[in-house]
Amino acid sequence: MLACYRGLNVQQLSTLRNAVREKGGRLHVVKNTLFLRAIPETKLEPLAEVLEGPTAVAFTYDDMGSVAKAMAQFSEENEALNVYAACLEGKLITPEEAARMPSRSEALSELVRCLESPIAGLVNTLQNLLSSLVWALEEVAQKKQQAA
Repeated sequence: MLACYRGLNVQQLSTLRNAVREKGGRLHVVKNTLFLRAIPETKLEPLAEVLEGPTAVAFTYDDMGSVAKAMAQFSEENEALNVYAACLEGKLITPEEAARMPSRSEALSELVRCLESPIAGLVNTLQNLLSSLVWALEEVAQKKQQAA
């Protein structure tokens, strides 16, 4: 994610760095010329089109949703921070789209919920079949007792 940090003091920038670090990310202030030299032939190359002003780069290898949410929250509290671009798998996305992404834990819980649903249905079906079998066996046993 790219952000213009003009207007933030050192303490605010440090607070932002800590918030991003808590979510598993890193925030670095970079020189645009060095950043432009570092990104060719990488998935970050689309960011070259929108690079402007004093730039802070936030990145993560694990959980972009959490880092994006931390940046968005800080931006709401400090209007001086302008998050203006994000890149995911080589495609530019808006900061709003990045902030709406689920965090890693949210995505994993959704995956577990999706995997659990069919298994729970199978368990319920098997349980109902066993209950029906027990009920039928009890009926047969009662009929045999009545016949005897």
